[in-house]
Amino acid sequence: MDFGYIKEGNEYVLYSKGNEILRTERLAIAFSVNKDNRIKYTLHKHGMPKFVKTWCTVFINKMKENGHHDLASEMKYVVSPNIPVEEINKMIDLTGYLPECIKGIIDE
Repeated sequence: MDFGYIKEGNEYVLYSKGNEILRTERLAIAFSVNKDNRIKYTLHKHGMPKFVKTWCTVFINKMKENGHHDLASEMKYVVSPNIPVEEINKMIDLTGYLPECIKGIIDE
């Protein structure tokens, strides 16, 4: 695996080219939903909730400050302790898979 998560006990561990780059018990994702585009869902960030939430908050604030309220309102943030590793890796690898993964998280 070049890039992806594995589960070790209760932790998600993200590897890149064999090197561990992240370890967390809960996983967060930031994504946007644009119902007017052909591609409705865009994954922006994934990883530790604290860092993803900070990124998301800064993004939303900057969009609002610059008059892009529509872009700010499209940004979503979700934290889940139970995303199956296979699902999160598919979400990262396959552009069109994000809606399926999100549906599973929101339906919990």
